[in-house]
Amino acid sequence: MPYDYFLESENEQRAFSEKTFDEMHKYIINNLPHYHIEDWFYYIFKDDNSKERGIRDIDSTIARNRNIYIYSSIAFFPTKIRLSVIGDNNVDCHLYEFVVWCQEHDPCQLYEGAEPVLADDLLSEEEEVPLID
Repeated sequence: MPYDYFLESENEQRAFSEKTFDEMHKYIINNLPHYHIEDWFYYIFKDDNSKERGIRDIDSTIARNRNIYIYSSIAFFPTKIRLSVIGDNNVDCHLYEFVVWCQEHDPCQLYEGAEPVLADDLLSEEEEVPLID
């Protein structure tokens, strides 16, 4: 099940400009393995191989009118961007890279609920596996 974070602008208008949104869309299209469902929504994948499998699964699930909660995604809203992570760093690293890029290009803050967080929080902490003698 995904965990949602929100990226919000810190400019005076408290909203991303249309130009900034366009640049963000271009970044996703040019840099991330994605499936663009609607003008405002992208599923994000680990790589192109998992993307192809995921697209088939997503299309089949949507055709049966079911929700999809097993893929990372980026969704654009008028005043914020929702990032849904799934706890798999092989995929969620792309959301991390997107947030870092956004923060380098436009003043914005990542939130988990009402709490400001760092982009690093999008990535799961690696658990140590105990050694068996």
